[in-house]
Amino acid sequence: MLALLVVLLCPTLGASRRTTVKLTLASGTIRGDQIEKDGTLINRFRGVKFGQDPSKPRWESPRAVEPWNGVRDALEYGVSCPQIKNLISKELKLSEDCLELNAWIPVKPISTEPLPVMLFFYGGSWKNGSAMSPLYNGEPIAGLTDNTIVIAANYRLGPFGFLGSDRLRSASTGNSTGNFGLQDQRLAMQWVHANAVALGADPKRVMIFGESAGAGSVGCHLVIEASWPFFSRAAMQSGPWAGWSAKPLFQAEAQFEALVASLNCSTAPDVVACMRNIDFMTVLDSSVGVPGGTFSDWSPVIDSVELTEHPMVLAAAGKSSPVPLLLGTNRDEGTLLARVSKDADDNTFKQLLDKYFDAVGNPDLAKLVLKEYKVSSFKRHKWGTAAFWACAEVITDYAMACAARRSARFQSAQTPQVYLYQFTHELAAIKVLEAASKKPLGVFHGSELPFVFDTFDNFLGKKEKRLSQTFIDYWTTFAANGDPNPPNRKDVVVWPRYTKAKDQSLELDLVVKVKQGLKHYRCDFWDRYFPLLPSNP
Repeated sequence: MLALLVVLLCPTLGASRRTTVKLTLASGTIRGDQIEKDGTLINRFRGVKFGQDPSKPRWESPRAVEPWNGVRDALEYGVSCPQIKNLISKELKLSEDCLELNAWIPVKPISTEPLPVMLFFYGGSWKNGSAMSPLYNGEPIAGLTDNTIVIAANYRLGPFGFLGSDRLRSASTGNSTGNFGLQDQRLAMQWVHANAVALGADPKRVMIFGESAGAGSVGCHLVIEASWPFFSRAAMQSGPWAGWSAKPLFQAEAQFEALVASLNCSTAPDVVACMRNIDFMTVLDSSVGVPGGTFSDWSPVIDSVELTEHPMVLAAAGKSSPVPLLLGTNRDEGTLLARVSKDADDNTFKQLLDKYFDAVGNPDLAKLVLKEYKVSSFKRHKWGTAAFWACAEVITDYAMACAARRSARFQSAQTPQVYLYQFTHELAAIKVLEAASKKPLGVFHGSELPFVFDTFDNFLGKKEKRLSQTFIDYWTTFAANGDPNPPNRKDVVVWPRYTKAKDQSLELDLVVKVKQGLKHYRCDFWDRYFPLLPSNP
């Protein structure tokens, strides 16, 4: 649905002033441009290379970009990592040599204090997405706050970023497998630290954040000790610690073997060498349809190196980095995530539940869920049946909302600075979007992104623009202080810390409210069956 937003809407990024500027990094000098946004001067650098070409060879850990002489242009958006194209990515330029990032740096003519950094990882089920998408433009954030550096970084996707097998382990992967995309993200964090002085950044105030698979990636870094030195706050938008956050190695091995067969490399003397010699578009096309996880075909792999156990199991055991955490979900996540037709009936609903819970070795749970989420208690929508909404609600709670409450409880045992939200505002143009997609959407997965990034000036109404400013105030203040509450601001609702005892969260809507007991009646049900992980057949 975010694809539809991009197609229907054109973000207004107009600048009244533009001039070129240079920045000398640890690896060399780049040339960007300086623009004015909402009265703030911003130095903008796009398509900045932070890693070497990861296809030489393919399926190895990323390496920092080699130093260069002269000045490299960083004036335009760069390339995106290989992916099957859809509406949102059809205009992207694809290349395996894709480890590039964009940075927006407010110009501070008076203060010389280093600025906090917000480093963003995009969503897309670990198989789509790009830092070069207009959805993740950091100019509005930098312009509206005047005090935060915003960076969006590419990372490898699909079979290039998350193909896992013991046959891919080597010294050049750190003996890891299936987590090349996560290693790319960590390299971007390291790039921020290596260039902190040049950027005017405070390395002690680096917030990693993401949406969907990007948030799931953040959850992985929270339990990967090798990543801990490079960030000090984290935010997860619609991507809590959940069953879909990673896959076990036995699933990755099955996926690997299916891809080997699809590429006709099964009988090759060196299977990996055979696969490396095939062009990336063929590898990409051949990866379509190989067996994946229940919710996402591709995901990080529990390889006993980067991920020693499932991320949510590690978090439950208190093995997460004790950094401040901001996290939450949207009211109707399941409308886009439930893999059922809008015309679903009772039998479709039952088949969906059987599929999900057979996969985690608890087929009897489907019957209990049917009783908990009776189709008769849901209403038909113009674009969807009552059974469709029942499916959507199960996915919303099981994979997102209740997983978020559980995640908040895990992290609050590590640090008191945990902040939970639910986004409940239905976009003013939702009826147009529903009519265009012919599907019920509600407050759909990803619909908070235009508010976090304030990317659609010509789309959000006046009240929605104010809500977007509220998002940015909370997010940037959290990046700066580890607490989202702007100091000395009586016009902003105080966001309480999450504790299990009080069970408080923030409802982000046109009227922001503090809520208690978010979906407790549903979440208590799901907590009884934690962790629900795939079992090796």
